[in-house]
Amino acid sequence: AASQPVLLYHWLRHYGRLGVRLATNATVVLDAGEAEHRVDGGLVAQSVEALHSLGVRGPRVMMASSWSSAIKLQVLHRLIPSLPADSLLIYADGDEFFEFPCGLSLMIAGKRYVKLRAQMVERLSADYQLAPVLREQPLTAQFPLRCVLSHRLFKLSNVKTVMHSVRDEQTGATLRFVNAHKTTWRRNTSGGSAPTDAAVP
Repeated sequence: AASQPVLLYHWLRHYGRLGVRLATNATVVLDAGEAEHRVDGGLVAQSVEALHSLGVRGPRVMMASSWSSAIKLQVLHRLIPSLPADSLLIYADGDEFFEFPCGLSLMIAGKRYVKLRAQMVERLSADYQLAPVLREQPLTAQFPLRCVLSHRLFKLSNVKTVMHSVRDEQTGATLRFVNAHKTTWRRNTSGGSAPTDAAVP
């Protein structure tokens, strides 16, 4: 959300450190809220400043006046066809900081398509309080405790796709997200079979 510019700053720096070319390969949608829930203009400006400071600007920044899981998927599915066929997609919410194993490039080399899934883990402050996020201190220092909280308390799914090919090079099928936790393929109308919703082959 545009109401959390400090968290956004950490989020951008995290993916930049992972190797995402923010200036050319990142697309960010800011939820500015609507009507009486409209985000304060000062916070929106700070969020935009955070984006610009790390090279994300112009058409790579979209502002949304309303937001929902359905709208998020619509935006994503409009973006996917514009990506190069060999693209690897990282589809992360603003409070999700994906991590990847060392040697990832060797792990996925030569695969027909790539699908990496990971277990979600929450981070808490050392005293278990809901502390404000600070800009100058790493999030790992601010929230050093790791736990599987939502899954155990609310029985929510704690597995999420963290990287996925946008197309299957053999069939030409295009990636589709059913929801944030499940993917499928849009089959190539010219024929051929698309892979099933499975792990990296």
